[in-house]
This record gives sequence, C-alpha cells and structure tokens, in this order.
Amino acid sequence: MRENVLSPPTRILVVLILALLVILPAVENLVALRVKLPLAYFLVIPGTVLLAIAKTSLFRQGMWISFGDREMSGRMSNCYRLGYYLIFWGVLLAFL
Repeated sequence: MRENVLSPPTRILVVLILALLVILPAVENLVALRVKLPLAYFLVIPGTVLLAIAKTSLFRQGMWISFGDREMSGRMSNCYRLGYYLIFWGVLLAFL
C-alpha cells in the first residue's frame, strides 16, 4: 500500500467534511440571495469551458457516459482537473 494515498473511508470522510464546510454556507448565502464576491464567477466560466473541452475528447471516442478522467489523455485529464478546480474556487469565493 502506498503511504501517501488515503484509504476509501478516509476519502469519503474528507469529501463529506469539505462538502459541509463549503456547501452549507454557500446554500445559506444562495437562499439569502447574497453573493459576496460576484467577480469570482470569472473563474467559473473558464473552468466550465475547460471541462467541456475535456469531455468533448471522450465524446469523439464514442464514450458518452464516463466518470472521472481515467479514460482521457494526460493533457485532457489536466484540463478536466483544472476546470473543476476553477469551478470549485469560483463558487467558493463567490458565496463564502
């Protein structure tokens, strides 16, 4: 077993904790219709474009349903991850 890899239960726990720390305040601000930093959406737009470009590479290969970046090339995998990072940080900065 590799030392620096989290076990599956630990991964689930980390995701749940991060989701609670990010999603609950974001939903609260969304319900109250207040956006703290609207310019943060300029991170979401390029993130969505990068994600669409990466997924398009799979559509061209005939894979219409896929999860993650396992089937993508290295370059498209990096675009996929960067897209999600930009979307995550854009939403986080906008609503927290």
